[in-house]
Amino acid sequence: MLPRQWAGRVGAMFCRRQADDALAANVFLRESTEPFEHLRISLDASDADVRDIANRQARDMFALACSVPVSDTVTVRTMLAKAVGRAGIRPPEGDTVTDAGAIARMTDAHWWRRQLRRVHGRELEAAAIGFGIVHRGGQPYASDQTVERRQQQKRRNAAVLNETIAINEHGDEFTLAELAARSVANPEIRRGELMTRIRGFEEVAVRVGHVADFWTVTCPSRMHSKRVGASGSTEDNPTFDCTNPREAQRYLVRLWGRVRAAWARAGVEVYGFRIAEPHHDGTPHWHVMVFMSARHRDTARDIVRRYAMADSHDEPGAERHRFKAVGIDAGKGTAAGYVSKYVAKNIDGYMVETDLFGNEAISASRRVEAWASTWGIRQFQQIGGPPVGVWRELRRMGPIKPGIDAGATAARARDAADAGDWADYVEAMGGPVLSREKRPLAMEYGPAMQVNPVTKSDGRRLRGTGTPHRKGQ
Repeated sequence: MLPRQWAGRVGAMFCRRQADDALAANVFLRESTEPFEHLRISLDASDADVRDIANRQARDMFALACSVPVSDTVTVRTMLAKAVGRAGIRPPEGDTVTDAGAIARMTDAHWWRRQLRRVHGRELEAAAIGFGIVHRGGQPYASDQTVERRQQQKRRNAAVLNETIAINEHGDEFTLAELAARSVANPEIRRGELMTRIRGFEEVAVRVGHVADFWTVTCPSRMHSKRVGASGSTEDNPTFDCTNPREAQRYLVRLWGRVRAAWARAGVEVYGFRIAEPHHDGTPHWHVMVFMSARHRDTARDIVRRYAMADSHDEPGAERHRFKAVGIDAGKGTAAGYVSKYVAKNIDGYMVETDLFGNEAISASRRVEAWASTWGIRQFQQIGGPPVGVWRELRRMGPIKPGIDAGATAARARDAADAGDWADYVEAMGGPVLSREKRPLAMEYGPAMQVNPVTKSDGRRLRGTGTPHRKGQ
């Protein structure tokens, strides 16, 4: 049931306990394996096994749908959703999902394959954390099995991108692989755009006289599977409550939501970026680079500290580790320079030699990316400022044609985006702290995608664009 790579480790853990207490060793083995006995997919299942199960589930769902003697889609959807839930999968939800669309997904092998891969990957990684495999002295950030699964997924995705052609409104054809290489899906472009936006925010802050702060927010000890002992070595955390990284990330998101609400009540306005990255044992923590008026700094810090300490405030080390704040001294270096290493090591390891534990940075970045993908954790998020979607579309649209009255705001924003000047773009869009509904430009979305005649082996052609527009047009 367990991956064969784990057998030796689990066996050694059992033997160590058996030498002291045979009963305790048996209890350890039972408690370690019981959580995985109910799994419909064995932890050591291959991707081929997952595909076979997906095909079988899709066939069973189709047969179940056909067994209903009525053509009532609501009844069919409800019945299938219950069956999908019993299989440990969340059924399609949301107001935009029609009954017919939900039924089509739940009877489709490809949909099942995606869902089962996601669930299986998280169960596998949760087991790796539970068995103490994921830590700085072993396999940091994510297990070797998860990293390899992610590499396999990326190879499958690359093959699909190479076999799919997209056509723009001018009739130009590109493979999706070519388009991905020109977009933020390319790690180098993604890193460059993030640093452009961070530097732009810093330029805005300098112009208006704002200060920069760098914060680190961590989870309570009970969410960490490992801790550092008195000797400096890594050891099991006796207070670990089996919280997985996705649940820990939800804790941080809820904490941040409370912080933002408290800021709003106190009239505190900040802008910047937050970066989610894993501790060596996979538990997430956040680095936050924010800019604000100097008169708001103490209040902003006090609010974050208060909510960060609300859970288990009296545990050892909470005051020291739960929230750290560092004011950025412009005389000693830029805010963008301070945060650049955190951006790089969470994308591609560019210009970073090793991580905190001495691991080669490029290899470590692959492990971090696999961790984020497996747990569905958003690594980077902008705080405040205008939307980046409008910025990207303005960069794609080219010069405004002569004779078209786009307005001074749109023209300035387009020129700033075309020049890669995030600071000017922010100012053209009303500044760093204006609410989104008051921004002068927003996105207007047309039909998302159309399927057209065969082009390559999988027969897919894609069309669809979004364009920026001025509000009120």
